[in-house]
Amino acid sequence: MKNPWKKRAAALLLCAALTALVLPSFAQTVRPGPSALVRQMVAGKTFPARLVGYTWSGDAADMSLTFTLCEAETFSAEQIDALQNGDTVTVGGFPYEVYTVSTEEGQVVVNSGLEYTDTLVFRLQDSGVYTAFTETDVPYWRDSVAVECLVSPDAVFLDWGDPDAELPLTSPMEALMDRLMDDAILLTPDNTEITFDEEGRLSVLLYRYSPTN
Repeated sequence: MKNPWKKRAAALLLCAALTALVLPSFAQTVRPGPSALVRQMVAGKTFPARLVGYTWSGDAADMSLTFTLCEAETFSAEQIDALQNGDTVTVGGFPYEVYTVSTEEGQVVVNSGLEYTDTLVFRLQDSGVYTAFTETDVPYWRDSVAVECLVSPDAVFLDWGDPDAELPLTSPMEALMDRLMDDAILLTPDNTEITFDEEGRLSVLLYRYSPTN
C-alpha cells in the first residue's frame, strides 16, 4: 500500500522550492558598529560639531555622517584678568592687539567701542576658565577630532532653524539628508549639536538658528 504522506511531503517541498524562486530575498546587510575607542569617547555625550562629509544612497541603512567635534576655546583666568593695553591675545587662530580692557561681573571685554572692529568678550565659566565670544555672542571654536558617525535607526533631526518657533520640528534623519543633498543647510558648531547613544551611534542632531546661519 502506498503511503499518502510521502506524496504530501513531496508536494510541500516542491511548493516551498517554487516559492523561494518567486518571492524576493530579504537578506540583511551586516555592518560593523562604532569602534571601542569611538564609543568610549562619545557614548552618551553631546558635542558642538561641524559637518565635513556624508554618505547617503537613499537607504537609511547606508547613512553615515562625518563630523569634526568642536569645543570652545578656553583661556586661563590669570592671563585674561591681567590683560592690558599693548598686549596681544590669540583667538580663533588670529592675534588681536589689545587697545582697551573693561571688566564687568563675570566677563572681560577687549577693544570695546564703535571705533574697534575686533571686540572680544571673555566670559568666566564655572570651571574657572574664560571662553571667548564675538560681540554678537558667537563662540570661538576649536576643532577637536573628526568622527565618522554611524546613525542609529531611530535617530531624529531637530530643526530649530526658525528663531520664532517655540519648539524644534522633529523629523527622521532622512529629512536632513535630503536637505544636505540640495545644499539647503550648512552644519557648523554655531548651529549644530549632535548627541550619541550609549552604543556610540548618532541619535539626535539639533540644528538651531544662529546669527551666522
